[in-house]
Amino acid sequence: MMHSLCSIILLIAGGTNTSWEDSLDSQDAMTYIRAAEDLSADGIRSSSHRKLITHLYVLSAIIDPVNRNSAILGIISIESDENLILQLKNLLYVNPTLVPAVVNTGPSLTTQSVKRIKSACDTLVAMRQGKTITAEQALAIRPWSFMFPQSFNVYFQETQRRKKILDRNEIESTFKVELEVLGGSSLWSADVATSGGNPVVMSLSDDLATLLSVDPTKKLYKNGRWVKELKN
Repeated sequence: MMHSLCSIILLIAGGTNTSWEDSLDSQDAMTYIRAAEDLSADGIRSSSHRKLITHLYVLSAIIDPVNRNSAILGIISIESDENLILQLKNLLYVNPTLVPAVVNTGPSLTTQSVKRIKSACDTLVAMRQGKTITAEQALAIRPWSFMFPQSFNVYFQETQRRKKILDRNEIESTFKVELEVLGGSSLWSADVATSGGNPVVMSLSDDLATLLSVDPTKKLYKNGRWVKELKN
């Protein structure tokens, strides 16, 4: 009897000690929302703590777009940057095929937004021309780094030269990024031009991921960093 009681206690204790990292299920968006809410329950302790919670909310919207507005409201509740809060509010209840991170859908398009658009597009043009780009130019396209092939890592490493002749596939990837910067691939002709006839597949919440610099391909948190899920 005592042995059975101890087993039950250990089982219950084991069930309650599951970490939020282990509770994440890349097929279940609610596991990310629950983790975000648990981590924010005692308040925001630091900027890295806020960034972690924000990352969880964004991934919940990436996994299931139904959670998009809930995720945005969750991020707004922990955010302290008034400018970012305004941008997040602009994302609520609007067509998610646009990218309000750089293209605001309302009359609030700012000079800063226009400069960001131009800077990113100018950098992409320079890359296609095989020119060397500066660290500042690399920073302009870093929010979209997850959309580039691995061969583009050279552009985000300051210790290496950035002059590079692009092959056909790499050039096509820069066009896809440029479409995303300018508002998403909404025209059939644009899809055909950049994908060889196949639709450009974007998550409904890629705009949210771009705005908050979240890599939507990395959904698991291991050893203090976000990683991609291993394929069986």
